[in-house]
Amino acid sequence: MRKIILVRVPRTASTNFSDILRFIYKNKVIRDYMWRELPKKVRIKRLKEGGYFYDLDNFKYPEKDMRKYDVIEGHFLLEKYKEFRDEYEFITFLRDPVERCISHYNFNVSRNNRLGIDIRRFAEIYKNIYKKMIGNDLSVYNFIGITEKFDFSVNQFYEKLKIPEKLKHNLKGRGHYIKGRRKHGNTKKNREYIRKLNKEDYKIYNMAKYNLES
Repeated sequence: MRKIILVRVPRTASTNFSDILRFIYKNKVIRDYMWRELPKKVRIKRLKEGGYFYDLDNFKYPEKDMRKYDVIEGHFLLEKYKEFRDEYEFITFLRDPVERCISHYNFNVSRNNRLGIDIRRFAEIYKNIYKKMIGNDLSVYNFIGITEKFDFSVNQFYEKLKIPEKLKHNLKGRGHYIKGRRKHGNTKKNREYIRKLNKEDYKIYNMAKYNLES
């Protein structure tokens, strides 16, 4: 099977998809999540400054010989692994930018509102996150799934990468959580504000959605 790098954008069902990859590739998967290793106060400070994914800590490899793994997945910028492009297939998942932002904000609110900022400020900090994390050139990616079409996306992934039938995971209930229960900041005015902030991300999202469906 082909080797994979999954660029995980927050709140796009990437955790569900990484679980599927672990089912397929077993112990050949490593999670590159340098963020977790930072002290909590440092993480909060960087969240407020927009340094969630863009700080230098994310450009350190968890292990010296990363190429021994068949799957590398985590929250990092595409460019971190640019030298691996000849050896790995790059994949990611995207979600409607407004829905993704609201979900991302609520994820933080659920942890005792650790940021202490409202959703508009949060949206300003993390606007056009697709452009920042995965870039504008979608041709770099061998596969881009869409969260709202999770089951369909996974089946397309199976077909594209020729995953053996015995390794295909049971998808029942996998994508249901995306509807979400928490709705802090989810007003019509806020949604329109977030939409205007993310014009570039909507271009990326719409193109990826079109490519998946065509």
